Amino acid sequence: MDLTYIEAWQLWFTGTQLSDHSLYGAPIVWWGRGGKLLAFVAGLAVLVDIIGLELLRDHGRRVFAGFDKFIQNEGREQAPRWFYRAFAVYGILLLAWLFSVVAHFARGWSYSLLWWWSPLLVPAAFFLVMLAVMVLVAVYSALLTHPALARIASIISLLLFLIGFHFDFLAS
Repeated sequence: MDLTYIEAWQLWFTGTQLSDHSLYGAPIVWWGRGGKLLAFVAGLAVLVDIIGLELLRDHGRRVFAGFDKFIQNEGREQAPRWFYRAFAVYGILLLAWLFSVVAHFARGWSYSLLWWWSPLLVPAAFFLVMLAVMVLVAVYSALLTHPALARIASIISLLLFLIGFHFDFLAS
């Protein structure tokens, strides 16, 4: 049963279990899981306070400077080795694809689309994951060099914690 926000809290206060209901089309369980995730992200601000912002800023400067140095100097020397490694990985993936094609035809699964798209999807997924990690590390390093980050991170983490706890509490 789809509920509004007020109806969900009214049912919660009466002691009704909301696990079979949905809030604005999404199951209450998923609202609770999202709340847990937001509370976890907010807890990372506590970790930043424990480690110390100055230590993290120094680390951010070192990593950001390392990226600049790598791009300017060492990137040209490392590129051929990376190319050969990537070529070897793609060769292994191609052999796995050929094996899956043979296995599909041997078992009579010729109508499956997975064997056809697997040589494109797997390398693309690897590339996207590596790109996301590189972008996150670069953004993380650049953000930690700004002194106003501590105040902004504290406010954002407090809001995330309140919202996350709120939805986790509603789903309980």
